Amino acid sequence: MLMTAIDKLLEKYWAGETTLSEEIELRTYFSGSEIAESHLPFVAAFAYQNELAKAELPDDFEDEILKEIANQTTTAVVKPINRYRKLMAIAAAILFLLTAGMFLLKTPTPSNKLADTPHLIINGKVYYPANEKEAYELTRQALLLVSSKMNKEPKASLKSLKKIKNINPASWGK
Repeated sequence: MLMTAIDKLLEKYWAGETTLSEEIELRTYFSGSEIAESHLPFVAAFAYQNELAKAELPDDFEDEILKEIANQTTTAVVKPINRYRKLMAIAAAILFLLTAGMFLLKTPTPSNKLADTPHLIINGKVYYPANEKEAYELTRQALLLVSSKMNKEPKASLKSLKKIKNINPASWGK
């Protein structure tokens, strides 16, 4: 298919790259009587543009517009709710911050059950011996357990002892 000068102009036109003089050339071509059959689908688009270019406003158009503008009355709409809405939003934010602060600053009361009564913790379990004899026996069993484990795995015991040296008693109970 051989591309004519009009085809090239149409491509530029649809790509939005034509100059004003090229668009006038296209309008002139499509308003003429010698239009190629392949260009007939575009006639309506360019004919519409020609009609728009020829359209004129009436002489009194400007006066009519100015009259319409002058006749319009502007009334200010007062919305007193907006003032209260802002105050309510501020009050809600303050209330939210106070409530959140109460929950965040409230410190949990520590359970004094362990501090008040004598107890032993062996393998993560808490024991409350009834008397000194029972406490002595529980302590003895715990030490025997530690001793037996140290005898079975001496290297692991040394690693555990090194870890114990690094423990900071100040951080206990926190």
